[in-house]
Amino acid sequence: MIHPMHFEAEFVRPILFTLSAFDRRLYTPESVDLMMGTAAQESDLGFYLRQHPRGPGKGFWSVEDNTHDDVWRYLEREENGQLKALVLELTRYDEKPPHHELIRNPLYSGAIARIRYWYIPKAIPKDRLGQAKYWDKYFNANDQHGTVEEYLDSYSRFVLRNRTIR
Repeated sequence: MIHPMHFEAEFVRPILFTLSAFDRRLYTPESVDLMMGTAAQESDLGFYLRQHPRGPGKGFWSVEDNTHDDVWRYLEREENGQLKALVLELTRYDEKPPHHELIRNPLYSGAIARIRYWYIPKAIPKDRLGQAKYWDKYFNANDQHGTVEEYLDSYSRFVLRNRTIR
């Protein structure tokens, strides 16, 4: 597990800052919390690089190949050209990176995860319970790989409990 202060400072905030050049609403306190909570639930805040134990998700946010492809269909829309360019700035690629980049490049996989949330027409809730339900409905897609209660527990165990440097 990566210390949460470092995870937020070195991954979450730089990702959101980069994407906010497209729209400042991509970087909000709620989006920071949701990205931290998603990583806590999906990878124990960076402990796993592949969905544990044998799931299809990759990277700190456990982005699945199908989700990656869906986000790229969104990025390929003409009106999203600037957002696509910002995502590519986080990589060494000039076009859609391969799926393995979700593991090798946490800035890229985090951008894909944030954009997955971005094109949902409902705003990110301000409270943690609301964010857990939002994650479950829109990111977890109500599958059997996690619950709202597990999200809340993961946030408490991996983000809140370790927030201060000892």
